[in-house]
Amino acid sequence: MKKINNQKKALIHVAKSKVGLSDVEYRDLLASVGVETSKDLNASQFRVVMDRFRDLGFTSKPKKKAGPPNTKDRMIYKIDQVLDNLGLSRAYANGMANKMYKLKRLEWCNTRQLKGIISALTYHQRRKAGNE
Repeated sequence: MKKINNQKKALIHVAKSKVGLSDVEYRDLLASVGVETSKDLNASQFRVVMDRFRDLGFTSKPKKKAGPPNTKDRMIYKIDQVLDNLGLSRAYANGMANKMYKLKRLEWCNTRQLKGIISALTYHQRRKAGNE
């Protein structure tokens, strides 16, 4: 049967430390499922070991997904930063949204459209930096 991956091995060691098992107690726990080390565990043995850790009080929290809470707000913030760097106002970006996507306001753009505006502004920023 296939052995567990490194992520699951790490979870076992986190559980061991959170529960406060000594090395002897940990080895006894592994021996109870028929292995000497965590790298010898298969999937079913891993589940048994994790169930025992849960019985001892271990709780596992899933990792929160990385990324911004609201991508659109972050993109608009980036646009504002580039506009400020260029010495332009939000009205300029609203004009770009109107010209490029027939939308009167930047806030009405979707993320794909905002990416287009960011690309155009950063191109403008690079050209301006090259001329100075």
